[in-house]
Amino acid sequence: MGLNSELLDRFDISVDNKVIIEISITELRNLFSSFEYSSAFYKIDLNERLESYLLECVGEIGLKHPSVLRLGIPQGQVEAVDEGNIIIGFKRYFDYCILLSGKEIRATCLRMIFHLALALTALSIAMYFSLDQNNVQPGVFNMFVSGLPVAAGVLIVTGLSRFFFRIKTQVHDMRTYDYLKNTPLEFKYY
Repeated sequence: MGLNSELLDRFDISVDNKVIIEISITELRNLFSSFEYSSAFYKIDLNERLESYLLECVGEIGLKHPSVLRLGIPQGQVEAVDEGNIIIGFKRYFDYCILLSGKEIRATCLRMIFHLALALTALSIAMYFSLDQNNVQPGVFNMFVSGLPVAAGVLIVTGLSRFFFRIKTQVHDMRTYDYLKNTPLEFKYY
């Protein structure tokens, strides 16, 4: 399977060779955001600490290793558990996270286009002033001809660096949420 010994010490492996991510709760309410207790399971957000824990686990395990989420629930909560709704709630929540990541990717692309448009505008203005030297005062001419290309370069470099770093992060987040969405959820009562 290719997992290092530290991960094998931290996580159990199922009989079908999947990494088991254990989630133990004392109450069902601990799964979901405290602001939304009265909502149906399939319409509420996961608890932020639980989401962070799952993201950390997947970060350690990696997206190439199959895993299973094992939800440990106390025996006293058995009658309150609707396994189907909880599974739907997890899947819908991660679908929503994928949607948000996609929106962030689109926003990042639009910001990059805006940076490029500003840079091209600055270069166009500089070219205009360099071609029309007769009607421009020398100080203004020097500012526009030498300053605007530098500003355009800065816009392009900062825009590209932000674009590549954000896209990389958002694509990774999207893949991680897709991984979690497709990870089976099993229930264990203790």
